[in-house]
Order: sequence, then structure tokens, then C-alpha cells
Amino acid sequence: MAFAFYYPSLPRAYILLLELVGILRFSIFMCSRFLGNYISIPRRHEEETPSRSPASIKESLSVILFGSIAQRRRFHGEEKNSEYLCVICMSCLEPDHEIRELSNCCHGFHLTCMDVWLDEEGHSTCPLCRSSLL
Repeated sequence: MAFAFYYPSLPRAYILLLELVGILRFSIFMCSRFLGNYISIPRRHEEETPSRSPASIKESLSVILFGSIAQRRRFHGEEKNSEYLCVICMSCLEPDHEIRELSNCCHGFHLTCMDVWLDEEGHSTCPLCRSSLL
């Protein structure tokens, strides 16, 4: 025999209290949603990381040959027989291509692709994992 939980088993005052708390929660949610359109609260990560120009970001990112990254990854046993892909242009990375290696996440992208990503799009995050570039 299975035990079932249903409202008549609770005292009526407790049920009314739960309904009142639910109505209060809903009204607070609606007020905060309504006021959210008018009140601008700065986000914490925006306060900590001031926006930098694309030129200064480019200067701080290292430019290396992809062959050195591929060799380092093979040495550590990562992705032995897979093709490496630039997710910006969706073409394969070759050992003689110049790439920008990101300092936080260690992802690499073609030099020209990353420059376009920074200049035209105005991004300051990794195209693959969205972590901060610096």
C-alpha cells in the first residue's frame, strides 16, 4: 500500500500560510522583473575588468606557430590523432600557421581570424569557451 500526500491531511491554517507565501513570492518576482527594466545594476565582472581596446588585447596575446602547440599537446598525451580546427573560420590548423594563443584557456586561433574577431566583432572573450581573453 502506497502512502499519498494530499492537502486535506495538513491543517487548514498551514495551507493558507503556504498560499500566502506563494502569493508574496510571486508579487516580489513581478515587482523585481518590472523594476529590472528601469534600474541598471552594474554586474560584478564588469566592475573588475575594465574594457580594453582591441589593439591592447592583441599586443598582450602571444603569436606562435601552431606546430609548437601541437607538439606540446602530443607530449602531454592530449588529442593524439585528431585534426585541430580554428572555430572562427572552421578550417584546419597546420603546423606552419601563425596563431594567437590565449593566456587564460590556452586555445589557439589563426592570427588573422582572431584579429577579425577582436576588431569587427568587438569581443573580449574566447570564441570557443567564452572565458576572458586576459
